[in-house]
Amino acid sequence: MTALPGARTRRRFRLRRSIIACLAGSVVLRCAESATGVLLGLYLAHIAASQYDISATVVGFVAGSAFLTELGGAPFFGALSDRWGRKVFILLGPLLGAIAVQMTALTSVLGLLLITRLLEGLSTASTTPPTLSYLSAITTRSPALRGRVMAAYEVASTGGMALGAVVAGFLWDGLGAAGFTVLTALYMVSLGVFAWGLQDVRRLRRAPARATVPGRAWREYATALLRPRVLRFVPAWLLLNAVVGVWFTHTAFQMANAAFPDQVLAGGQFATGSSVGLLFGAFIVLFVVGILLWGNALSRWPKTTVMLVALSGLGLLGLGGLAVNHSGGWPLWAVAPAIAAALGGVLLVSGFPPAALGYLADISEADPAARGTVMGLYSVLLGVGHLLGGWLGGPFADWRGMDGLLVLSLGLAVLAAGAVWRLRGYDWHSPAPERAR
Repeated sequence: MTALPGARTRRRFRLRRSIIACLAGSVVLRCAESATGVLLGLYLAHIAASQYDISATVVGFVAGSAFLTELGGAPFFGALSDRWGRKVFILLGPLLGAIAVQMTALTSVLGLLLITRLLEGLSTASTTPPTLSYLSAITTRSPALRGRVMAAYEVASTGGMALGAVVAGFLWDGLGAAGFTVLTALYMVSLGVFAWGLQDVRRLRRAPARATVPGRAWREYATALLRPRVLRFVPAWLLLNAVVGVWFTHTAFQMANAAFPDQVLAGGQFATGSSVGLLFGAFIVLFVVGILLWGNALSRWPKTTVMLVALSGLGLLGLGGLAVNHSGGWPLWAVAPAIAAALGGVLLVSGFPPAALGYLADISEADPAARGTVMGLYSVLLGVGHLLGGWLGGPFADWRGMDGLLVLSLGLAVLAAGAVWRLRGYDWHSPAPERAR
């Protein structure tokens, strides 16, 4: 029976409201998550200066540990969302985050801080795969709409991260460790937005009625990961996220640390929270601007081409960053080209995440019933990459501060470019490059 026009209108309105709620809730949630990460880096630098010594390697282990539980939880929550609907798991994420950040406000013990980071990872794992699964499902019949929605998700997420970095800096200067308590309110706002706006998505009729168990979720994840096209995609996405993990894990700690006085970016010149937050936030905002500028190219160019061009930006960013880091005493005319190269690099590299998301969404079309599992790879590989980058970055930062992080980033960028080139070579010879195999 054909639905009445009024019913169709109400259904379209509820679906639009759900998409808006996904995006708006993600902005607030990413703001809270980003603020927590930056505030933690500043907090650890304060502990290292006033209570007991903490190396960059330890910072990398503690701060990056969130990605252990994100890695472990993402495929499980993604598989569960395919059967039980997305809303319950999207709501669980902010709740876990609020508990974790409130615990952080009450301790300076590394062991307890490690536990809070593990809870933060579960928060992200619970929210990201169901959200991406929903957005992927709702845009199945419109590739153009999917591109816009995925780009909007990246803008929302990255914009929230930029705002969170700035908020964290001012919270640290004004409240110190008590700023973590303020972030609890942000998590609860995100919970309220999701609860109000999301249309509940029921379990798929074709899905098995029996409950999903962890072993089955991991088997489904392994099956998705071992698909040839997915497997070829993994190295590029993993290495790019390792670079991101290097900087998100170590930037705040290094900028607030005076261990390398010969370096502009790691000599304590940016010791205040507001300086760290504003600089961090400015780079993220520039990243969002880059995503918007990439919008037309994402629909007209092959996704592998966009990824390859975007990776050239990491080279510009790394070389420009090295020059800026040793520009103490330089005149403005000499520093300006290095700053311009670094900023141009950010604009270029910003095209990689939406292109990668679109590529993964295309792959998910092979099995719509397992869309949540396939899209869960986004969070899984992001977690592995960030964990790898955070752990690798520690010894490099202990070695040479910001210089060490920049050298490591350049090396990872070269490896990522090679992985994308191989992926692009396959797509050139594929008779149906946008079809999952």
